[in-house]
Amino acid sequence: MSAVFPLSPEETWDFLFGDQLRHIVQFSPTVAAVEEFEMRPDGTPFYRMVNKLGPLRKRSTSDYFIHERPTRSANRVLGLPVGGEFHMTFEPVPGGTRVSGHWQVQAQNRLAGALPRMMHPLLTWYLQRELRAWARGAEPRDRIP
Repeated sequence: MSAVFPLSPEETWDFLFGDQLRHIVQFSPTVAAVEEFEMRPDGTPFYRMVNKLGPLRKRSTSDYFIHERPTRSANRVLGLPVGGEFHMTFEPVPGGTRVSGHWQVQAQNRLAGALPRMMHPLLTWYLQRELRAWARGAEPRDRIP
């Protein structure tokens, strides 16, 4: 899944990762908050994300092991029944930057082992929706004088 952001790769990277992921929270239909954000000495972030589904809230941990501005990132998602790794790439294209994302799903327990095949369409829809919402948030706004 992917979306084109109307920004350079560096600007897109900063839009998504800058200010402790403020724009992701602001424009996401499902991210309620980012907590305990920490930039480690090796330059990789670590934080807890609070996702919302109606009145429900679920916390997960994002532990980055690749954080190469402005080309790619990868993080382990911990604390969900179906976790794994989330990879993002940033590619310059006419009109901006294509951000592509994909999950490498890993079931966290035996019961969840059957979920990846069933959950794949839902995860794909969810991630595509998130990327599009973030890209719309990066579009220029008409300024009121």
